[in-house]
Amino acid sequence: MRVAVSEGGGMRRRSEHGAAMLEFALIAPVLVLLVMGIIEYGVQYSKRAELNNLAFIAARAEAVHKSPSAAVSGQLPSGAGGPVVVQGCPSTGTPGTNAVITIAGTFSSPTGLFGGNTFTINAKGVARCDG
Repeated sequence: MRVAVSEGGGMRRRSEHGAAMLEFALIAPVLVLLVMGIIEYGVQYSKRAELNNLAFIAARAEAVHKSPSAAVSGQLPSGAGGPVVVQGCPSTGTPGTNAVITIAGTFSSPTGLFGGNTFTINAKGVARCDG
């Protein structure tokens, strides 16, 4: 049995010299996929939160001021050019009804690994009509 002595005083067999490189080569793709998945999820979560907040602001503007387009115009993030559906409050001021705003958006994926190059988000905002 041949034994090599390293400078640090530890003893290592010759067959173990490439083990660390092999272990890194096996683990590196998994770590890269994990990081890319975290980035993908973070971008999607951020866009979803942004659209949901905008939909709620527009619904509240419809419920209070009867003008959701003023709240939505100019604030849609790039890529959210999808349809904006407004279910407004009745003009008679019926209590207990809701203003509902639905915003759809298609965004480009930062990594393109999970589900293609784009992802779609549908956001919905609901606010009670003031009457």
